[in-house]
Amino acid sequence: MILPNDLKVTRREICIGMNLLLKTDGNFRSVNNEIFPLHLYEKILNRVGIHYHRIMERRKVVFGFAYDGTSFSSYQSHNSFNTVEGGIRSEVTSNLLGENMRTASRTDKNVSALFNAMSLDTTVKPEDTIGILNSNLENIYFHSYGYVSDDFNVRHCSEKEYTYLLPFSWVDIDEFIREMKKFIGKHDFAKFCRYDNKETIREINSIDTIFWNGMPGLVFRARGFLWNQIRFIVGYGIKRQRDGAEPEDPWSDQNWSRYLAPAELLFLTKIKYEGVDMKRIRSRSMEKKIEILKRGTIARNYFFNHIP
Repeated sequence: MILPNDLKVTRREICIGMNLLLKTDGNFRSVNNEIFPLHLYEKILNRVGIHYHRIMERRKVVFGFAYDGTSFSSYQSHNSFNTVEGGIRSEVTSNLLGENMRTASRTDKNVSALFNAMSLDTTVKPEDTIGILNSNLENIYFHSYGYVSDDFNVRHCSEKEYTYLLPFSWVDIDEFIREMKKFIGKHDFAKFCRYDNKETIREINSIDTIFWNGMPGLVFRARGFLWNQIRFIVGYGIKRQRDGAEPEDPWSDQNWSRYLAPAELLFLTKIKYEGVDMKRIRSRSMEKKIEILKRGTIARNYFFNHIP
């Protein structure tokens, strides 16, 4: 079959075909229903300026990415300008990188992530997707990927891990962690969340201490967390140690004022998926970009020193 010189097929038609209409019989069907054998892909794509080497069989891929939450107005893409999710979705759409984009965790405004996850149905090779996104996005860094099954749900993980930094001179970390240990296990966290009609009985697997450059912090692990849950738990510890104002038993019926700890010191550090092998990708240009940005607040410095 010879590719006709007068073939009129747009770049978008080709990409829609790549993402939606690649048939198992090895043929490519364009939007206007013309059929071309797969071996003519390269000529067709060159005609509209798409690199053939970026094409693979349609797969679902999960990508790991980091972002500096203090640089965005919020995470979710609706009703806000300059959002994490909105920025990613815009680049995925404009560069025709795939479809059915979903992200794993919607963090609060000013909360950063070292590992959040995005799933995408795509025919573009993951290395190229990461390169395109990192070239066009500011303060968002894609760093890893893994192939997953078609029924994979990026929001169903085996465990999430958050880190909360405590850069306060008055903190006695040994006493603080004793207060935090009260929250390990299964409890009704209605007092320690912003209620959004979700079940408030949750289980925290562990709460441990870490030190970074001599600064203490807390690591929370659970299958999932409620809205503002960690920040209200840390807020309880802050008020207990700094002010001595809260009841010793956080589950008592005694009235007390809740305190929401600052968002800037909270980081989503890990999301674990059973059976998913993540491959790390790091380019020299990305290394330079991160090195330049290691400045400013404690939170930003911690973020740029811990990107996977």
